[in-house]
Amino acid sequence: MNRTALRPAERVRAFLEENEGSRFSVLDIYVRLMNTPQRMPHSTLYRVLAYLEKKNVIQKLSADDGNRAVYEYTGGQKHEHLVCRKCGLTLPVSDAKLDEIITDIAEEQQSEVVSSSLTIYTDCLTWRCKNSGHS
Repeated sequence: MNRTALRPAERVRAFLEENEGSRFSVLDIYVRLMNTPQRMPHSTLYRVLAYLEKKNVIQKLSADDGNRAVYEYTGGQKHEHLVCRKCGLTLPVSDAKLDEIITDIAEEQQSEVVSSSLTIYTDCLTWRCKNSGHS
């Protein structure tokens, strides 16, 4: 990306970093950035998100409804996710053993991991889930 394109990338990165731990759809990000003096076309936003994802600054996930993508700031700290099918609670999972398993699987197939994204769908069994029936 050239210098002009880095300004929008910096704005998007800063917005997601300020809201670390939250996930936003493209529309959510677009609407939030529309309330700023510098507007950003949809096409630029999509290019910026792809660039930041490639640089491992953000991570693209499937939304709770499974019909759209959402983005979250990771700051280069890769992690996987547990997602409750009942309530949509999404928890980050970072475990060296899991990374090792992913690498081992790739090596068994004579491949090298370039990137990975793992979402483990669960049913909450604790009080956290508003739909689990636990109190």
